[in-house]
Amino acid sequence: MQRDANTVLLRYRVLNEGVPSPQPIRLQVPGWAGEADKMVNGAKPQPWHCRPYSDAAVYGLELRFPGNAEYAMSREAGALVLRKDGIPLPTWQGEPFGAFSPDHYGVAFCVDIEAPTGFVLRVEPHPRFYTDRTGNVPAAIPAHIGPFWTQDLFLVFKNPLPNEFHVFSPGLPYAQAFPVPDQAKFHAELLSQRDQDARIARAARVKGHYRNIGYLWRAANECWFDNKYKRLSRAFRVGGNALVEKEVARSSERSEKEMAGSDEV
Repeated sequence: MQRDANTVLLRYRVLNEGVPSPQPIRLQVPGWAGEADKMVNGAKPQPWHCRPYSDAAVYGLELRFPGNAEYAMSREAGALVLRKDGIPLPTWQGEPFGAFSPDHYGVAFCVDIEAPTGFVLRVEPHPRFYTDRTGNVPAAIPAHIGPFWTQDLFLVFKNPLPNEFHVFSPGLPYAQAFPVPDQAKFHAELLSQRDQDARIARAARVKGHYRNIGYLWRAANECWFDNKYKRLSRAFRVGGNALVEKEVARSSERSEKEMAGSDEV
């Protein structure tokens, strides 16, 4: 299979027949990414309207629950209760679930993903966790899994709060995974005054002329939204900061022409 330069190969194996393979995340609209409301005046703001969220939401691979039974984890009278197809299980023996600490439980998922050389596999909650309002989406604990790991994934989840049921249904995504550099070190360095001034100046130009950078609309909650982030990020990916500056400059020119036209009237 031919891949472009931005594609990172992740090899995997499944331990049981019928285990879903990892797959790219796609925004579910309508669904966990929001309703299919277009960005027009009077519409309700939706999660997928936010470009930073939608870009992050489709960045990794989603991991989906195997098997043919639905499980639900709850906390009742201070104890974890696991239900299988709605029936409480007195013992979890033989099940993929395990409790090993007061505040967390773990699940084995019968899929083994190999981290590329120089990387670790980072696991995080599925993006639907951040838009959920029911408390039913499992809260995966972030983890780094190295290339030395050759067993199936055993992920840890935060215990549900009272009155919450963490639901694991066949084929339903429960977490996301993507490779990140292994043992990367980060150092924070203060921008030079020149670079600070340049960023402040660009921010001021964007703020002053945002109406001409992208589409502007007023939501049902009377808040104004626009797609300037989408326009500027697209420009940066195509031509870097130079094209971003051109985009901002063009918006400034359009603003000046509009002002000149209004003065003439």
